[in-house]
Amino acid sequence: MTDHPACEGALCPKGNALLEILNHEERLKYPLKKVGDGFVRVTWDEALDLVAQGLSRNLRKHGPKSLGFLASSRCNNEENYLMQKMARLLGSPNVDNCARLCHSPTVVGLGATFGAGAMTNNLLDLENSKCIFAIGTNFTEAHPIVSRWAQKAKDKGAKVIVADPRITSTSWMADIHLRLNPGSDIDLLRGMMKVILDEGLADLEFINSRTVGFEDLQESLSDYSLQEAAEKTGITVGEIVNAARFMQSRPHPLYSIPWASPSTSAEQITSRPVPLWRSSAARSGGREQESGPCAARTMCKGTAIWAVCRSFIPATRDLVILRQSSSSKPAGV
Repeated sequence: MTDHPACEGALCPKGNALLEILNHEERLKYPLKKVGDGFVRVTWDEALDLVAQGLSRNLRKHGPKSLGFLASSRCNNEENYLMQKMARLLGSPNVDNCARLCHSPTVVGLGATFGAGAMTNNLLDLENSKCIFAIGTNFTEAHPIVSRWAQKAKDKGAKVIVADPRITSTSWMADIHLRLNPGSDIDLLRGMMKVILDEGLADLEFINSRTVGFEDLQESLSDYSLQEAAEKTGITVGEIVNAARFMQSRPHPLYSIPWASPSTSAEQITSRPVPLWRSSAARSGGREQESGPCAARTMCKGTAIWAVCRSFIPATRDLVILRQSSSSKPAGV
């Protein structure tokens, strides 16, 4: 499929590696039942009967809350949708998956900022970027197809800023590598925002007309110093200032957010810097800035969209908000 818009016919190394997994001699090929200290092979009918009997028995004795369902971001969309459907059909609120831990922070942060926890751009737009800011991601290893488009942008003159404590294959392509202390992402971003505000690099007209909560952000940075940012991140004041100036001097930058940080950190990473960094694009007359969260697993986004977790229903609709909305409606509506 050389005309495919994203991969242009190139296979992702992760996809190539699947051939080794499928044909590996230790791959599980049939159901196994625990007997004593080992496992014995059983038929599919026997395995399905055991599962159905166990679910039915616990449902009768202990109620639906005694049942738990754990889906996987290695499964496809259809399988994950059916898993959460079965859990809710049986009345169990206990349905979960690994993406709730690693990907849900981006859903919360981007959802609060943009209205949806997803990329604001398509992958091909990476090639048009003039500056790429990657924080908390080693996309050359984790997302090889993404790295191909980032490299195309770099070949066209784009500059790359990488914030990562480690030296990685992504940092090799960086024009600026910020080797911050682990867990200090927020401190770095606050420092960069401090520079942007203090040096008048933000487009206040754009911010005032397109965003809310900017005054709160200004207040939170009023007593924050670059010296404090440097102490917490392990990066010099000069490096923080240089990175902020460098990024704001380039039209329509794109930045990546981390997939594996605590909810509060990721929410601030996504929601707080966006108004400032998008303002750079508005001021320069370029295209709007784009945000591209990187997920960790093959189907992290799919499990999030199909709501394989207790607090959402498919299409990432928040149950708490839906319940509040329905309870506030007049009777009969």
